[in-house]
Amino acid sequence: MGRTKEATVANLHPPVETQMKRKAAGDPLIPPVNAWDIHAPSTDSKGLRTVPVSYEQHPITLIIQDAYSPFEPSAFIEGSPRKTLTLNLSGAWDDAMQCFEACLLHEMAVKSPDIFGRTLGQAEVQEMYKPLSRKVGEHPRSLRVKLNTAGFYAAAFWSPDKTRLIHRLETPESLAGRTLNVRVALRAIWVGDDAWGVVADCTDVQLTPMAPEVCPF
Repeated sequence: MGRTKEATVANLHPPVETQMKRKAAGDPLIPPVNAWDIHAPSTDSKGLRTVPVSYEQHPITLIIQDAYSPFEPSAFIEGSPRKTLTLNLSGAWDDAMQCFEACLLHEMAVKSPDIFGRTLGQAEVQEMYKPLSRKVGEHPRSLRVKLNTAGFYAAAFWSPDKTRLIHRLETPESLAGRTLNVRVALRAIWVGDDAWGVVADCTDVQLTPMAPEVCPF
């Protein structure tokens, strides 16, 4: 398997505004891939190629309402502040994600000389792709994003009344079993030796009210 995308992405874009915003009515849930701007790639010391992307001169952001977090965010390297957050999406995202990933594979093949540094067919591009989302049977579609818990790019947390949770003691001890509104930035395409995917960072998390506990007695 090729090198993973655990590379520094801090210099890809300045941080997005830390507030939850709704898209205007009629806007697509995901900006069309054929309208993305592909920027000059960079390669780190380990050979991982990173290709920044944007849309209309702005970072590509997704506003996802009512996403369910079934697990606690986790990292492959223990103690790492850059963790993986799994989100189960509502049915409203099924068609959008399916269309997005089909278009992504097509566009990456068309633009493969710029993305991969060589010409690839769509079958080769698809074989190397590490999906951003998965849909298995009747289960909700899941989306895996990165969540920074410390540092300059740490995700911002918001209360249900849209108040920024500044102090660490105000943020939840656990996200497992919580329904969240999240803002996700699609920052770049990462390319390893034999794999590629999308750098997707969760930049903002809004907690939704939890159902009150019911006394069993």
